[in-house]
Amino acid sequence: MKKNGCGTIILLLLLVAGASIFWGYQKLKNGGSSTFNSDQKVILIPSNTSHEDFNKILEMDSVVTDLEWFNRTAILKKSHLWEPGRYVFQKGVSHNDVINKLRNGEQTPIQLIVPSRRLPEDLAGAISWTLEMDSITVLEQLRSPELAQRFGFNLDQFRTMIIPNTYEVYWNISPKELMERFAREYKRFWNTSRKQKAKNLNLSQSEVCVLASIVKAETSKRDEAPKVAGLYLNRIRKGMALQ
Repeated sequence: MKKNGCGTIILLLLLVAGASIFWGYQKLKNGGSSTFNSDQKVILIPSNTSHEDFNKILEMDSVVTDLEWFNRTAILKKSHLWEPGRYVFQKGVSHNDVINKLRNGEQTPIQLIVPSRRLPEDLAGAISWTLEMDSITVLEQLRSPELAQRFGFNLDQFRTMIIPNTYEVYWNISPKELMERFAREYKRFWNTSRKQKAKNLNLSQSEVCVLASIVKAETSKRDEAPKVAGLYLNRIRKGMALQ
């Protein structure tokens, strides 16, 4: 009887333990979900965000509804740290999925639209508009003689390395990574065909970029652009500076 009684108790304990593990797994997998009403929510986690501010961001945007459970689960999963950046969550996302996404740094990139700008200050402002870095940081890059030389430009020409285009980048991209991206796109843009066309006009690659920015500033109408460009090309042929 005693043996049977002990066996029954052990069996009950095992059942309770198994049920607890199963419940914990289900709670971990499905417990907690976002409550925002839109189809998706974009959150920005700046670099060097404190744990307190991190919690405020998640709670304020209704991405996390139970911070205590969220933080306990994150600690249990050994993922109570997160990667800064821009994240997009779909409606009803579970807390577990939020933890995994933040832990792995699964950001959603942005479309960085770089317009044609003649002045470095205006270009820096346009570039920084949708990025974590501010315009002063971008301007420091554009005004760096050392950086210009590294990419094969003098300081006056350096801004022409940035080809007006739409770039897919991460919101918190570093200044170094951003300039390297611009350099890669510049090399890709200036293929053999485009270099030859510039040579036929007796213009350098930088002069073509400056001319394009001038034409863009003079007119927004595509049908007028060739005429405006022609006027400036005539000035160049007469020895007038391209400014």
